[in-house]
Amino acid sequence: MYFTYTDLVESIELGDHRIKNYFDTFGFVVIKNVLSKSDFKNLLAEYDIQYALRTNEPSPLKMLKNALWLDGPKRFGIRYSLNRIFKRGAMRFLPNFVDGSNLYMDYFFSERFRRVYSYFAGENWLYLGSDGSNFITTSFPWHRDWFTKLQILKCNFYYNPLPFIGGKFMIVPGSNFANDTYAQLIQKCMSWPMQNRMPGGLSENGRLHQVENPRDIFQLKKKSNEIAIPAVEVKIKKGDVVIFDQRAIHCVQNNFPKFQRRLMTILLSKNAFDFPASHPDLVSHSRDDLMQEVVDLVVNERNHIGCPPYGDALLKSNFPGSNHFVNISKSDGSERFDTGQFKTSDGVVHKYKIDFDKYNKIGKFYRSYYESLNNDLSAVKDQNSQDFSYADVHLGINAQNIKYFDYK
Repeated sequence: MYFTYTDLVESIELGDHRIKNYFDTFGFVVIKNVLSKSDFKNLLAEYDIQYALRTNEPSPLKMLKNALWLDGPKRFGIRYSLNRIFKRGAMRFLPNFVDGSNLYMDYFFSERFRRVYSYFAGENWLYLGSDGSNFITTSFPWHRDWFTKLQILKCNFYYNPLPFIGGKFMIVPGSNFANDTYAQLIQKCMSWPMQNRMPGGLSENGRLHQVENPRDIFQLKKKSNEIAIPAVEVKIKKGDVVIFDQRAIHCVQNNFPKFQRRLMTILLSKNAFDFPASHPDLVSHSRDDLMQEVVDLVVNERNHIGCPPYGDALLKSNFPGSNHFVNISKSDGSERFDTGQFKTSDGVVHKYKIDFDKYNKIGKFYRSYYESLNNDLSAVKDQNSQDFSYADVHLGINAQNIKYFDYK
């Protein structure tokens, strides 16, 4: 699962697909030393600059330097600064993080990275967005990000300069195939895309015994009746990137000491118009069906979050003219983003419009279905689990590939 950036470059140059095949089979891969030490330092500084601009406050470390009279006139106290470093509980999430930065746009959409994206996602890969988030203990339990028929890649870059214990990325290999019985059986144990009721996220619906909370690795005494979930722990160091299929079930361990962790993600989609006729995804679905779902999801994600389609740095670049850009817009009279289109390298434009009524019905049905499964279960609140909720339309988009079968 660990490959060096040199390994990857050699594979790209030789047309060797074995690293890509590992990713396609197990749903994740780690590329080590993608960022040089100097690049990591510059990108980390840019991360804090962007957070300061977007949140109207400096980074906690910069606050501490200021509190110690090491950075300009004193504005912050030592206690407040330490509290911001070690005791912030909730996750802070900023959309359009890469495409809002000129430095990030130049770096992550350089020819060097475009070759990497093409290797894993094909010639007509699509950029679906990015985000920056920092967190201490509050994150998500076992979960998927999305559950589409088509593979969507998520690239996680962690900008954490300080050493720590724990904090490993955890993933259930092979749980990333929407039509696979194994993936659907695990889904029956989950709350996602609804909020989890029980710690861990895989003890829902009364299907399994209580599972260990994979994030709480510092619990001194495990309960005797808790069971473990087979999973892989991935150690990510400075300069590494983990690329995973966002349909795969995953989470991140807590870390010690409890300081803020910086995460930046880039989302890329494969393009069904690149697939050969023999591709397994085309057995039951047309190319348009596969791409409609992806476009609907990424378009409505902007409605769900309440953000513009992209950051200004991307819109001012030449990227919108490429075959990797999804143009997100509102049709005449629409108050919501409802349309997305992209063109392939041969110049053909593909345009899709969301059927909100269809997804609204699916979402309402899934909500009632899930609640009927859990009406006799007492919830044990996980205090360190990040809260979230989906309106019916977005719930419907995320739940449409979940199979409803009731065998024991």
